[in-house]
Amino acid sequence: MILDMPQFDSHLCHHVADWSSQNCLATIFENEVHMWYPDTDCRRATTNTGQGVQHCVKWAPDGSKFAVGLFPNRIGIWCIVKNKQIHENHCCLHFCEIFCLEWLDNKTLVAGCSRGILSIYTSELNLLKRVCCFPKCSIINITVSCDKSFLATSNINKTVIVWKISDMERVFTIKSKSIIRALAWHPWKSSLLACGCTDEASARVTIWNINTQNQVAREKTCYKNSSIGALTFNPISGELVVSYFVRDNHAGIGIITVLSNIDTVVEELHIHDAPILYLLWGSGGRQLASVSADENLSIWNFFGNPSIEIKQTQDNSRRSNLLYPCIR
Repeated sequence: MILDMPQFDSHLCHHVADWSSQNCLATIFENEVHMWYPDTDCRRATTNTGQGVQHCVKWAPDGSKFAVGLFPNRIGIWCIVKNKQIHENHCCLHFCEIFCLEWLDNKTLVAGCSRGILSIYTSELNLLKRVCCFPKCSIINITVSCDKSFLATSNINKTVIVWKISDMERVFTIKSKSIIRALAWHPWKSSLLACGCTDEASARVTIWNINTQNQVAREKTCYKNSSIGALTFNPISGELVVSYFVRDNHAGIGIITVLSNIDTVVEELHIHDAPILYLLWGSGGRQLASVSADENLSIWNFFGNPSIEIKQTQDNSRRSNLLYPCIR
């Protein structure tokens, strides 16, 4: 399935698409959130904020609500059942903007802003804690580990910081030669964090063990003149999915690769003509949506044959495909 996404916002700091656990896709268009179910090709609703939505949307884990950034420096919670905004609060400063959001659970939300501040709220948007993450330096991504022990943040100053959620203390810092927007935690090994970075014009994936604070794997093969837009682990098989944009003198191509381990490609797709900024899981990890700056959203069945999917679930549920080969 390929859908048109006119005027798609491909800004590095923005997060304008997300897929819920209830299989509802939410995308920001013309400063409102549009919601629909791909299986029925039916749009459920559109927010009515007076075109106040900007930059980011993030579903809660149970799919009953989502958080959005609001103009000029506010954050809101939208309830699907009531089809209305139920809570609203401001960020840290009058001139900041909400750039990224992450739910720790259904009752706790983390927001990152253009001034480098992490704010932690209840689901009613009561402020719990505020931490200066990167002074006056925009936070561009937030992601939480599978066991909710760690939080990883990245900024435009080429730095990734891992936080211990219980006390919001810094655990580990990763420095890079390029901006890292693509971050992903392994779905059942809570200490493994994947980062997509560009070094000497070639994009590579690196895997870090947060407990030992060491790099445990590094992609040896890479595409020249490339960058990484997004990466994610499949929640069923543990395979790592990476989107690359490879440039030449005249144009470029978006490539999605599926890795069973750091250097074993089991599938490669050439389906976009621009950077692929979003890789989103639907149907519990059985479907993958890719959203690209070429203004297309593509949805495909990740496993294809249902019998293969069942075998994957049984064979891989207790091991990391990052470290062990698997059969797709």
